[in-house]
Amino acid sequence: MALWSVLLAPRYSIINDLITFLPEKGTYKGANKDIWNMVHEFCRAVDPSLSNYEADGAWPSLLDDFVAWMKSKTACDAEPVPAKEE
Repeated sequence: MALWSVLLAPRYSIINDLITFLPEKGTYKGANKDIWNMVHEFCRAVDPSLSNYEADGAWPSLLDDFVAWMKSKTACDAEPVPAKEE
């Protein structure tokens, strides 16, 4: 994760969200070469808003889980806050 923040974060803002997600997932042990390549391709190909993410693409389950996490996080942030009754 430290190398992703050094190597990828300056070019791809979405990597910071991925780095936040990984400790919450809890099952992340390390990145093999395939994960490194797919994370880089994901950062290059997918818009940070995830608007062009294709769920039926050939992404690793780690990235599918990340997208689901981001979408649920975005949905929670977008919920209106009820006004206080005075």
